[in-house]
Amino acid sequence: MNELIKSERFERLIKDIQELREVLSDLYFEVDNLQFIECRNIETAYLLEFGNLLYKVQSKDIESRRLKRKLDLVQKYVNRQEKINLAKIEDILDKEYERYKKVLKNN
Repeated sequence: MNELIKSERFERLIKDIQELREVLSDLYFEVDNLQFIECRNIETAYLLEFGNLLYKVQSKDIESRRLKRKLDLVQKYVNRQEKINLAKIEDILDKEYERYKKVLKNN
């Protein structure tokens, strides 16, 4: 009788272990699906939706910084009572922008 009880208990434990393995396998599959498919889909949708807007914001930021710097350079000419040389100012701004791009590229 004791062997029968042990055997039934053992079979039930084996069955429980198999069910838990299946649950664990399903959970691993769900994690992989979320991580490698759903998260990637969400990230792609985000980039498509907001990437263009972020690019426009950054472009406008660079443009406004350039205009502020141009104003500073014009103000220097005015303060020194010199004739404003817009071509030279644009050249300075272009060189500064190139240095800025190199710094960004290196980081």
